[in-house]
Amino acid sequence: MGELPGVDRYGLSALCCAADGSGLEPVTGESSVLACPRCGHRTDRPGDGVLGDGFDVVHRQWGLRGDPHAWSALRDLVGSTPTPATVEAVRTAFVDGLARVVGVDIDASDAPRVRREELDHGGMSGGQVDLDFWRVKGVPLLVDRAVARAPRRA
Repeated sequence: MGELPGVDRYGLSALCCAADGSGLEPVTGESSVLACPRCGHRTDRPGDGVLGDGFDVVHRQWGLRGDPHAWSALRDLVGSTPTPATVEAVRTAFVDGLARVVGVDIDASDAPRVRREELDHGGMSGGQVDLDFWRVKGVPLLVDRAVARAPRRA
């Protein structure tokens, strides 16, 4: 799995703790580990063996206003699903779940965005889901986190 970005190009925390929204900070002496300064969550802690483990951190910046609501809906939909054994199967589970949430398969469509009324909570881009964000950032982060946090199989 790839190393988690500690900071973005502006020097701000690139990822936030899903529990409290705090910017994650690199752990001294452990370059591939980030920690929440408030709640103490560390990205190297194993999860419960479910896809919900992938939702422990979030990107600091979303694509469009519908993205955080799609994220929550996806977590609610697949969160209790046992983590599949392969990276490909984990990715497929997230992509299929996202297709159920937003009505578009990001692998079969090259559409840059979609509007979903049920994800509209206001704002100019309310209900708009940035499919490119999900292709480039959202799904890859979920896959990396779910795989990294899966308990080691015997």
